[in-house]
Amino acid sequence: MQLVDVADGYRRWSARYDRKLEDIFAMQDEIAEAVATSLRGLLSHREKETLHHPETAVETYEYFLRGRQLLHRFRRASIEEARRMFERAIGLDPTYAPAWAGLADVHAWLYEWWGGSQEDIGGAERASRKALEFAPDLAEAHASRGFLLALSGRYDEAAGEFEEAIRLNPRLYDALYYYARASFANGDIERSAELFRRAGDARQEDFQSIILLSQSLKMLNRADDWQDAIREGIRRVEHVLELDPTDARALSMGAGALAEVGQRDRALRLSSRALELYPEDQGVLTNGACLRAKLGLKDEALSILENVFARGWGKRDWILRDPDLNLLRDDTRFEVLLDKLS
Repeated sequence: MQLVDVADGYRRWSARYDRKLEDIFAMQDEIAEAVATSLRGLLSHREKETLHHPETAVETYEYFLRGRQLLHRFRRASIEEARRMFERAIGLDPTYAPAWAGLADVHAWLYEWWGGSQEDIGGAERASRKALEFAPDLAEAHASRGFLLALSGRYDEAAGEFEEAIRLNPRLYDALYYYARASFANGDIERSAELFRRAGDARQEDFQSIILLSQSLKMLNRADDWQDAIREGIRRVEHVLELDPTDARALSMGAGALAEVGQRDRALRLSSRALELYPEDQGVLTNGACLRAKLGLKDEALSILENVFARGWGKRDWILRDPDLNLLRDDTRFEVLLDKLS
């Protein structure tokens, strides 16, 4: 058997199983857990319980896992495809809570990065409630609910959901990462640093959490820790770019990290490459603006931000605290842009 990524045809997992027909349910559980572990790391206790229900077909697991893989690519086309995968899983099993949690995350990401649509915030609300209805002890369901609440500015409620998710699965990357971002946006930089570090430990290949960790540490004036984190973030970015030189998130976030250690020319090359490949991508554009602000290119940074905000992106809480944008804060053009954000 094999699991092939629907977006690029890459074979994510494969194995051979020789079993008697009467062992079909045991084999089903084994396959599902092997696929899940290979793509997403450690499983929570609740996930393992879910995997041992023979009523849930292997095909449902596969659609769910494809959706999770696509979701974390952080590109709109991939997120839209992830939506289709989760919806297919739900179509096969309307009570399958992990797919509902994944669908909630899809709507939340679309709301945060692509347009701020009330339809998406409503979709995340409905899907996260469904996930909790069908599996109240599923860590992913609480993480998805926390993500939605944080986007709505309900930070105390969000914290409660994140804490419950982490209680259920202390190494759940999504809970740690979303909680870290929410803490940063809410001004709790110390907590964001702790959570970004834990997220980076939970997913050893992840560069996003480590680069954002370095930002929090720098704001906390922890120079030695900041230097260790930024070097580790760059190492992880370079590893990802060796595997995929066109990775949008690695190019754009890696550029910002390189600028922090004085590699200005290389930083601009990576950012320009990202903008060339993904001129419509909100994350690439936003990180491109942040990079140029850090490098003193105020007019270029503001021009990109005007483009980004016109497309519907703009988290006021995050922007108010992002040190990358400090150069712009005394510029009336930036003040006008900020006034447009909710």
